[in-house]
Amino acid sequence: MTAMNFAEMLQMIQGLRDQLETLGVTPQGLWIALGVAFVLFVFSLREVASWYLRVNQVRSEVRALRAELMTVQKTLEEVRGFLQAGAAADEATEKADKAETESDSRKPDSSGSHRFRFDH
Repeated sequence: MTAMNFAEMLQMIQGLRDQLETLGVTPQGLWIALGVAFVLFVFSLREVASWYLRVNQVRSEVRALRAELMTVQKTLEEVRGFLQAGAAADEATEKADKAETESDSRKPDSSGSHRFRFDH
């Protein structure tokens, strides 16, 4: 492949001009078409930029929601631990109360006349 020289490039441009003239395209129409193409290109860039920014915003919202989800899960695990500890404490209290009532029922009844009555 040989490098194009300046004369060949000018010849190609002149050939393109000749083809456009045979099609009836004026330089003014060519400038209008170029302007419309430029405006469409700018609008397409704007659409790509707005799409990118929307996607980026959704990604950041997803990251924030994931962080919030991790915080909620951690809090939920702490609450579960508190509930389990509370249930174990309630169970231990019930067992202690049950053992106390059983030990009270095994004691001999010492209700003599020397005890003060609380029911009057």
